[in-house]
Amino acid sequence: MLWHTKPAQVVLEHLHTSLEGLSTLEAQRRLQAEGPNTLPKPKRVTLLQIILHQFVNPLIYILLAAGGLSVAIGEYEDAIFIFAVILLNALIGTYQEAKAESRVSAL
Repeated sequence: MLWHTKPAQVVLEHLHTSLEGLSTLEAQRRLQAEGPNTLPKPKRVTLLQIILHQFVNPLIYILLAAGGLSVAIGEYEDAIFIFAVILLNALIGTYQEAKAESRVSAL
């Protein structure tokens, strides 16, 4: 139904209301039948999920493979550096994402 094309009285009758609003009885009936007019609370993201999310990236996979290869060929200094970069990236990303999550939930 295209509500904007109908006369106001037809819409009001169809929705069982009036220009003054719902009667107390109708409001209680709708509250019981439909529930409160609230948005569902979104699921909170845990810190562990945020940390794990930092490792879901093709570039991280490449760096992990490079670090593993460095260990396999005995280049431990290179491997330590690569894994340190991955860890630093994860720490910074976790901090930023956790901060953003808290700001979004505050809204």
